[in-house]
Amino acid sequence: METKSIAQKLKDFTSSTTKEKINSSQRILSVIGGAYMLWSAISSASSKKKTGVIGPAWNAISGGYLIYRGVSGHCPIKEALDRSDNKIISFLHKN
Repeated sequence: METKSIAQKLKDFTSSTTKEKINSSQRILSVIGGAYMLWSAISSASSKKKTGVIGPAWNAISGGYLIYRGVSGHCPIKEALDRSDNKIISFLHKN
């Protein structure tokens, strides 16, 4: 049975057939920022202070997305904005 290092498993997990859309520094910052936002959401939800539901939920969703973005190297938002058939961006560049 072959054993792989954690780094090799992570590389295999994040490699895809499509070209990587975000660079390494963006990936690292996304994971760090996402982890902080997720930790913030969990800690505020578990605190005894009444913080409401919207703030922690938004932080949890945003943090999870940033972690996904950093681990996978794929950003659907950036991809949508970079598409050449994006009518809004085309309109803004013309005017």
